[in-house]
Amino acid sequence: MAALLFLSVFCVRTEALPRFDKEAIRYDSDWLVSAPTIAATLFETTTPGELVLSNGLISRTFRTKPNGATVSF
Repeated sequence: MAALLFLSVFCVRTEALPRFDKEAIRYDSDWLVSAPTIAATLFETTTPGELVLSNGLISRTFRTKPNGATVSF
């Protein structure tokens, strides 16, 4: 599963992705009481070659250049 995500990150055209804004996608309700309705989405950041996968509760940042790596969780 992780390998498929990793490969798909390299195939995404970043100009089609929304810009990552942590405050705009943050889930403010108690996620233990009410289920989050935010779907996991792939975002681009202001740093070239960096992508964020987030669902509003947790985010993971990938750097695609010069090589692929997870740089934040």
